[in-house]
Amino acid sequence: MATALRSTGHDVVTFPDPMAAWDAFEAARLTEVLVTCVEFEPGRSNGIALARMAHTKRPAIRVLFMALPERGPQMEGLGGAMPLSVTVLEIVESIERLLASPEENSH
Repeated sequence: MATALRSTGHDVVTFPDPMAAWDAFEAARLTEVLVTCVEFEPGRSNGIALARMAHTKRPAIRVLFMALPERGPQMEGLGGAMPLSVTVLEIVESIERLLASPEENSH
């Protein structure tokens, strides 16, 4: 996914851990979209906590969750969601739509 986004001209940084992503997010000058899984390995934070922290620091950030449909209620009000089975192209297209949408309608 990162390679596909880079090929369309986006700056992309990936992290295997939500807390490493948070550290980088805090240091970053600009972050427009956060793409995250809802669940990570046991013992790690989760994408919902990451999205909540990101919204606290930058309320206009757009969030796209990769999640099982039953996790929908937990993501409500934080961002959009795509099922884990989507293609890379579908993810790229969704991110393009998020970036094209007005910030106040991003979640």
